[in-house]
This record gives sequence, structure tokens and C-alpha cells, in this order.
Amino acid sequence: MRSRALLILSWGAALIVPAAVGAMLWHLCAEGAPELGLELFFGDAPPLKAILGQFPVWDGIWPAAAGTLSLLALTMALALLPGGGCSRPRPPRACCCRRSVWRCWCCRR
Repeated sequence: MRSRALLILSWGAALIVPAAVGAMLWHLCAEGAPELGLELFFGDAPPLKAILGQFPVWDGIWPAAAGTLSLLALTMALALLPGGGCSRPRPPRACCCRRSVWRCWCCRR
């Protein structure tokens, strides 16, 4: 009896959290959907000229989004160069099972 009640309570606790998060996301999407548009990103600036950097954006969030994307690209470039250059191939080693036809889990590469 006690284990059954514990099972029901644990499932209830596990389902309450996703339900609450889903309800909050549903509310945010329902209330915020009318505000999404080009005005949010670019304000009163023409979008193409703002993307190309020919027109300043003062009222939208485009400068923050562009800065975040450029910072992400710079970080990826700085991480990929040493990551690829510092890696070294594994040296060949003898297999523990000495099979020649089928490879075991330690021989797969």
C-alpha cells in the first residue's frame, strides 16, 4: 500500500513540473504572439538596410541579436582551431580478444 502511494505521488510530482512549464510557455506564446514582428527586431528602420548595416537601428533588438551571433561565431572559431590542432590520433594497440574476423567492442573505431 505504501509503495503504491509513493508511486502515485512520484508520478504526480514528475508530471506537475512539465505541466507548469507548459502552461507558462502557452501563456507567453498566447500573450506575446501579437507583439512578434519586424518592429520588434528593427523598430522603424528598413529591415534589409539594417541587416546590411546601412541604416542604424535604435528601437529594435537587432543590434543585440547581431552582436550575440558575431560573438558566438568568434567563440566557435577560437575553440575549433586549437581543438583540431591539439588533437592527436590514438596509437594502434593490440586487441584483448585477438579475433581477426569479427571485432569486439574494444576494437571498433
